[in-house]
Amino acid sequence: MTGAGERQGIFRFVDQETVTTGVGMVWLVVNAGGPMVATGARVSGFGQVGPFGPVEIIPGTNNCTYGDVAIGPGGQVMNVCTLTESGQGGGSIFVSVDPDGLGPSGFGGRVKVADTHVGGFDFIPAQPDRSVDAEPGLAWDRTGGPHTGRAYLVYALETKNESDDTDVEVQYSDDSGVTWSPPVRVNDDRTRNSQFLPKIALDPTSGQVGVAWYDARNDLGQGGPGDTDGIANTDAQLWGAFSSDGRTFTRNVRISAGTSNSHASGNNIDYGDYSGLAFYGGVLRPAWSDNHEDIGGPAVIAYTTEADTQRPVRQAAQAHAREHGCVLVLYAADAAGFLSEPLPNALDGEGAGDRFGDRLGLADLEYLGRSDLARQVVESREAGARACAWLPKDHGTGALAAYASAQEAHIVFLPAQLPVYDELSALLRGVKSSTDLEQSGIEIRVVGSR
Repeated sequence: MTGAGERQGIFRFVDQETVTTGVGMVWLVVNAGGPMVATGARVSGFGQVGPFGPVEIIPGTNNCTYGDVAIGPGGQVMNVCTLTESGQGGGSIFVSVDPDGLGPSGFGGRVKVADTHVGGFDFIPAQPDRSVDAEPGLAWDRTGGPHTGRAYLVYALETKNESDDTDVEVQYSDDSGVTWSPPVRVNDDRTRNSQFLPKIALDPTSGQVGVAWYDARNDLGQGGPGDTDGIANTDAQLWGAFSSDGRTFTRNVRISAGTSNSHASGNNIDYGDYSGLAFYGGVLRPAWSDNHEDIGGPAVIAYTTEADTQRPVRQAAQAHAREHGCVLVLYAADAAGFLSEPLPNALDGEGAGDRFGDRLGLADLEYLGRSDLARQVVESREAGARACAWLPKDHGTGALAAYASAQEAHIVFLPAQLPVYDELSALLRGVKSSTDLEQSGIEIRVVGSR
């Protein structure tokens, strides 16, 4: 961007570009080496963007960072930014409004909305390398519905400075940012863990508001799918919630399929600074950083044991999973009775096993003391298959068939040493023949010679 005609503040770079569109216009705000600056252009149709106007320095934004921009129903433009201490200290959120957008008025004076206790580089356990900021975001209702003209603001608030107990807050304004409602806490957990880097979007077809954020609520340092390293508050998932008015929010919904540990990525920027969020036609579409184990989708099942006597079975299943892009589930036949409290199978949904879902990744297996099975999963992944494992409560063929059906498995690989087509051995007792498996629509492939 050029035309600001001024370089101010402690910054000497152009950063944090944010763009948004409204009816007949597009606006861009940037941290221009100190102050926030803005410029807009008229839009007359698809690909028909006019020249951007002179760049405006937004008054009172010197050293104000991490901005966002929204366009109101009358073409007015709002900017938000955070004035922070340079490190882990507190911060304050300010908004500024240009009442006629592409008209001659320009931005007015800033209005303080909230103190966040979140610094410009606030380090938390779930983002230990890059740090977080309050990451304020705006959405402005232009739908013509009951809350047309309402501007929504989201940000992260640290309940006590340097407590790492950050929450997602939303406030709204019905008078173009002059006054703001009391803050509403969006995350509904009862932990003191971190919720951070929120995003907000408004569905122009309904006026509904959607919010998404990274959330460490399930990482209590006690293992299970919310914890990858045995340390509390270091792992995160993506969560979201919805509101029709900014006053009350729905019960929170987990969005991400798995749990991520940003530090384990080794990229030195963790989840980064930003995520993305779009909301249209009742569908919320977030974009976020994630490094959880990808073990979703239709599966093939391979029978295995702790003694690792079924390598040919695994190899056949690995080749099939690799060729067809499905997940390989290593079905551990020796699991029952191994654990002090048996895991349920996929259909139980009760008891301590709930936290493991119905597929076990490497972190789950290590937590359960099954490093033997974890090694087989690693071997399968090195062979090019997306692999995980399951520890069944029962060994009957009925349980195996039920689990395979629940996993959308189409093939079960079994060793020839088991009399599959006659009467199953004691390890697979419960069904007299393979008929139950075949009737379930699952193919049995026997590996080896009988």
